[in-house]
Parts: sequence; C-alpha cells; structure tokens
Amino acid sequence: MKRHLRADLEKFGLTNAEARCYLGLMELGETKTGPLIKHVPLSSSNVYEALRGLVEKGLVAFVIKNKIRYYKTAPPDSLSFVISKEKEELTLKEKQLTTLVPELNALERVEEQGLNAEVFVGFKGVQSALKALMQPVVKGEELVFFHKYKKETAEIVHKFFAKMDIENVYSHIATKGLFDPPNKQFMKRRKYSTVQAKYTTMPIPSDVDVYGDKVLIMSWSEHPVAFVITSEQTAQIFRDLFYEIWEKTK
Repeated sequence: MKRHLRADLEKFGLTNAEARCYLGLMELGETKTGPLIKHVPLSSSNVYEALRGLVEKGLVAFVIKNKIRYYKTAPPDSLSFVISKEKEELTLKEKQLTTLVPELNALERVEEQGLNAEVFVGFKGVQSALKALMQPVVKGEELVFFHKYKKETAEIVHKFFAKMDIENVYSHIATKGLFDPPNKQFMKRRKYSTVQAKYTTMPIPSDVDVYGDKVLIMSWSEHPVAFVITSEQTAQIFRDLFYEIWEKTK
C-alpha cells in the first residue's frame, strides 16, 4: 500500500524523498530526525532536505523541545494546498485526494497526547495551521480572533484572507473578529467574508485566533510564521478576553 501512496504523493508535487518522509512521519507520529532516518531509510542530508520542503509546503510542522526539533505531519487534507492550479489537472487530483486521505489517516498513529505547540512556516503553512486550529469541529463553538492593523502587512494579511473567504475555508464555523478601526476599510473589500466583525479602540492582542482548546498565533511578513498551541487554559484566557471586549463594543 505504501508504494502506491508514495506514487500518489509524488503526483501532488512531492519529491520521492518528501513522500517517503511524509509517510514515515504518518507511521511514527511525532519524532526526531534520527528515528525517521532509520525508518525511511534515506541519508541524513536527504531527510533534512525533504523535511525542509515539507515544512515549506505546509504538510509538516515541528516543535522544539530542549533545543531539539520534533516533527509531525499536518492534517492529511492539507495536501489540497499543493494541487496544481491548472484547471484540467485540478479535477483529477481532487478525486485522487479524496481516496488518498482516508488511506493516509489509516496509517497515522493516534497518540494519547499531541503536540503542545506546532510551528508552521510560509503562506501554505498558515493555511495548514488554520486547518489544524479548526479540527476537530466543536458543535456550537465559535471561532473568535483578534487582529490589529499594521501598515507594513495590512495588504498581505487581507489579501491572504480574502482568498480564504472565496475558498470557503472556514465558512462552516461561526466566526467573530475584533479589529481596530483602520481594518474597517479592508473588511469592506472582502465581499465573500462570513466573519461577524466589530471594531474597537480598546487594546487587543495582535493576530490571535481561538477555537476549541487551541490558540493560533500568527506573525505576518513576506514569510509568515504561525504557532498552534493546544491548551484549554490558554484558549479560555483569550476567549474570556475576547467576549469581554466584544460585549463592550457596539
């Protein structure tokens, strides 16, 4: 089964080494590079290069513990971010993906405790981070977030989320956002947004999303970085702050 899965992953733009490492991580779960090198097996240089590529594609995240990186796959359906934009190939690859994801999920080792913090790099990484934040779907739960205006990144951020609006990435979850007033002009342009927005002059955190027991913190630039923290206590602190300000904002 692994051989045809590897071939399918290569059709989605992964190199042979990236496909081997991706499947290896699915089987091993969270791990350092040493066990992965033995499991694949590939040379250490090929594994490091493949992991770097997988992180850039948003398919793998890492957490640093005691100065050592531990790697783990993002949700398998993050593979949709690497599908070619060519219309003729898109339909075919999406059909392949619908059969590929269940098989990949069957390989994934279910662990009692997941990562406390995951790191995602690049725009595709941020997309994967948002997908990780929203899984699993919590019935009746709202996704809430704070966003502060920064002149140097405002266009980057709203262009990114306008694309997410059109793709209906989070339309299945009720979403509320607190912005500072300068963001209002940008939100007016986002015709497909389903976010219920309020604009406040009260101090708010910058780029923090909360859903379930997870908190997503984003650092925006031409090469953004996102952190997904799994902590019920941390999530509740930000959620309480959000609703306190929300109720005071007209």
